[in-house]
Amino acid sequence: MGPLVLMAAAMAQAAAPGLAAGGSPGPARAQCSSAPFDIGGDVDVVKAYRMFAGPDGASHVEDITLPGKRSSHYGGSVKVTLFDLGRPTHVSMVFGQPNMIIPAHPPPYREIFIIVAGSSQMVMPDGQVLNLVPGSLLIADDVGVTRGRGGSAGPCGYTAIDLACSSPPLPETGPSYDKK
Repeated sequence: MGPLVLMAAAMAQAAAPGLAAGGSPGPARAQCSSAPFDIGGDVDVVKAYRMFAGPDGASHVEDITLPGKRSSHYGGSVKVTLFDLGRPTHVSMVFGQPNMIIPAHPPPYREIFIIVAGSSQMVMPDGQVLNLVPGSLLIADDVGVTRGRGGSAGPCGYTAIDLACSSPPLPETGPSYDKK
C-alpha cells in the first residue's frame, strides 16, 4: 500500500456522527456535537499532537505542524492539499462509548489517531491533559514506553480513525514537521 494521504473532506464524510449500531441516534446522542474537520479555505498545514518516549521511559507530548503538498486531481479541475502520514499496515474505525475510562497504556505499535466525531481526553504521565475534538490528529511515536497515557471518552463518546503504521517515527528535526 502506498503512503497514506489524508484528505480532510473524505475523512469527514467517512464518519457517521451520532449513529448507533442500529442506524438511528439515541435521544442523548442526538444532542451531541458531531462537527467534522475544520476544512474551510486553503489548508497548507495541519496541527497535530505528537507523543514520544522521553528519557524517563514515559510518554510525553508536543505540538507539531505538518506541511502539506498541493496536488491536482480529476484532470486538474480539483486542487487539494495532501498530508503524507506514513504507510498504514492496518486501518480501523473506533467507536468509544460515552464517558468510557481508558486505562494508562503504551501504544502496541506506531499509530495515528484522528477524531472525527465526539471528544476524548488523554492524560499524560506528567498530568498534562489533551482535549481531543473532531479534527484532532494524534501521532503516537511513544512505542516502548514503560509509563503510557490514559484518559476518557467525552459525554457523547467518540468516533475515530486509527491507523497502525509500520513506517518509522517522524524525525526529531528536519523539514518533515515544525515544532510549535
